[in-house]
Amino acid sequence: MANTPFMNLNLPTVSTTLGPEWASLIIAALNLIDSHDHSTDHGTDVTPAGITINADLPFGGYQATALKTSTYNSQAATLAATFLGCVYRVGSDLYYNNGAGTPIQITSGAALASPGSGVFTVGTAVTLAYLVSAADAQKVLPVDTTAIAITLTLPAATTAMHFIVKDKLGNAAVNNITIAPNGVDTIENVNASYLIDANFMSLGLISDGSSNWAVI
Repeated sequence: MANTPFMNLNLPTVSTTLGPEWASLIIAALNLIDSHDHSTDHGTDVTPAGITINADLPFGGYQATALKTSTYNSQAATLAATFLGCVYRVGSDLYYNNGAGTPIQITSGAALASPGSGVFTVGTAVTLAYLVSAADAQKVLPVDTTAIAITLTLPAATTAMHFIVKDKLGNAAVNNITIAPNGVDTIENVNASYLIDANFMSLGLISDGSSNWAVI
């Protein structure tokens, strides 16, 4: 009798092993085959040629470890908001959908991307209540609260844009800067105002083109 190389099956020898022992060995071997999982002594290793993945492959909450690299097929456009926490590629650039499903561009060509696209310019200092508009896209809005607290009201989030609000002179801890959503729109998925209450604090806001503003 000899054992097989991959599953260590103890098989009968033709013309030598007698009937009852032959049957017992065959039954034991078939039981091992029935329970094989390709671990050591339970089948040969499965190579990439033996795997066809044609659906999402869950990892059950575990990490994919010891990877050398990972590669991504290019998507035609940014993925939908249902793809939460995903890294992917559009064209030659890398993107990440945050926990709210908002796509954030990570690279732009051969460099890291600035939030949004294009070059930021500095807008005129805001000293009174202010309605942010599409004209403020790609701008840093310096807010001067030396005299009073100031509220900035966002445009509808359907206005796809990104801008930065900056406490210009370091008075926000005393006179806060309030950023208010438009109507039922949300900021970080909550229909409530966002507060700048630390001196010289700044934050970026980017709309999803639908109903939410993400804080960057």
